Amino acid sequence: MQIIYLQPAQRDLARFQDFLQSSGVSKSKSDEILLGLIKRIRVLCKYPLRGYSIGGRYGFETPYRALIAGRYIAIYEVVNNQIQIRRVYHMREDYLSELLPEGHPLLVDDSNEE
Repeated sequence: MQIIYLQPAQRDLARFQDFLQSSGVSKSKSDEILLGLIKRIRVLCKYPLRGYSIGGRYGFETPYRALIAGRYIAIYEVVNNQIQIRRVYHMREDYLSELLPEGHPLLVDDSNEE
């Protein structure tokens, strides 16, 4: 299977690189971190269903799967003979708000309830 990084995922990787370097991480170290991430994602070539089903985990219909790769989460879809990497998030990012449908119980803000 072939892995394709869609534009949003490519922007995510560039954003991580920029963040790491602006945080004082050397270019060579940030390159090493990103190459390690890409290597972890590459396991999908051999095991495309290794990531968990987002819909199965959170109870709604979606073709997307998620692979935890160290401190990152790759959101992908298997389409024909391709693995399309749609987004890549750092674990600290609020990725669920972008993935879950509006009104999903995990997104309900109950901080104002008494």
